[in-house]
Amino acid sequence: MKSFNRIKRLVQTINDFIDEKKLNDVIVADIGADHGYLAEILARNDKISKVYATDISQKCLNKTEELIKNNNLSKIETRLGDGLKPINEADIVVIAGIGGYEIINMISNQNITKNNELKSRFFVLEPSKNTVELREFLFENKYAILKDFIVESAGRFYSIIVVDVCEKQEIDNNIFNTYFGRDNDVENPEFLGFLKFQIELFDFLNGLSKDQIEADEKTKMKYEIYMLSKKILNEKQGD
Repeated sequence: MKSFNRIKRLVQTINDFIDEKKLNDVIVADIGADHGYLAEILARNDKISKVYATDISQKCLNKTEELIKNNNLSKIETRLGDGLKPINEADIVVIAGIGGYEIINMISNQNITKNNELKSRFFVLEPSKNTVELREFLFENKYAILKDFIVESAGRFYSIIVVDVCEKQEIDNNIFNTYFGRDNDVENPEFLGFLKFQIELFDFLNGLSKDQIEADEKTKMKYEIYMLSKKILNEKQGD
């Protein structure tokens, strides 16, 4: 179903990454598992030995536990708790469907690489909002961004960002990489759809004066996204 394209693409990204890194006996943590659909599909990968499905809500975990029972999914273990606190070890941590600031807080509060509280190296992030701020945090902390691309699902656009938190990397935090993600290409229909969406969303900024735009950082950021989206589309149409 089209509405599940977001989950399918997350699963595809994780499975491709496991194959690319030649990983086996992989432990995955799905933070904020909610209904458990992502955990269910991941558990069907023979290279994944365990999936921790966590959530702060017992009501949400009940849905996952019902899914486990109905489908005999012995690989999945549910854990109740906030953020990364319920897990001690995972090869890949998936944090999807929550805001960028919440993701930043989860990563920051765990002191992942400093105190080794969480023995995990790879994170697959899919923020529901504040994606630019999340990227800026990753740039600032020099976390290695292995992939960063946009997908479309049911008329909405999401960024999937794969991060190695144990590897430091100097990233070119230019305006394109910051606002859109470095692995997007104008030949990709999903990315072109995203650009068109940004233009429609921020078209109202055309009516503001330069002083009004410059007065507020968020408005300024939206205007820069708007202008860059138009520039990329115009160049594409001029090919």
